[in-house]
Amino acid sequence: MRKRRVIEKSVAHSLLNYDAETGSFVWKERPRSMFSGDRRFESWNRKYANKPAGNIFSPKRARTSYLVIPVLGITYRAHVIAWVLHYGVMPKGVIDHINGDGLDNRISNLRDCDLSTNASNARMYRNNKSGVCGVHWRDYRNKWVSIIQKDGARQCLGSFDTLLDAACARKSAENALGFSSRHGK
Repeated sequence: MRKRRVIEKSVAHSLLNYDAETGSFVWKERPRSMFSGDRRFESWNRKYANKPAGNIFSPKRARTSYLVIPVLGITYRAHVIAWVLHYGVMPKGVIDHINGDGLDNRISNLRDCDLSTNASNARMYRNNKSGVCGVHWRDYRNKWVSIIQKDGARQCLGSFDTLLDAACARKSAENALGFSSRHGK
């Protein structure tokens, strides 16, 4: 597992302004003491101060894009910085974008949750061929198979003659396990 990058509230607060209502980040003007020379100080503030911070990052295997912000040589996901600036502490788990939009960093759209809860709010995989999350065709059985995973436990819900039956089994399991209503959309 990758080591978690920790950002201190004081560091983030000294460099960035965060608007919790809009989810936007703006670079603050930096003091001369942060630079080795006057030219770098003037150049940085002319180019970045009071301008939007961050770049859009789209990981190869991810189903959404995120805003990332480089802070003193380390790149952080903007939703983690938003959490730290708003609540003053690093999240205990992972930050979930409730509406599924990784670029929407309004504090009302962010929640600290475990990986399982985050996954139950995920979109459908790009390579899904059935059009129904957790349902796929098995040639050797000549049936539709429905599966679900929660808290690391994968459960087969059964094999079905029709896609509709497999989808209904999957939807019932999602409801019983408390999956988000936008899961798999």
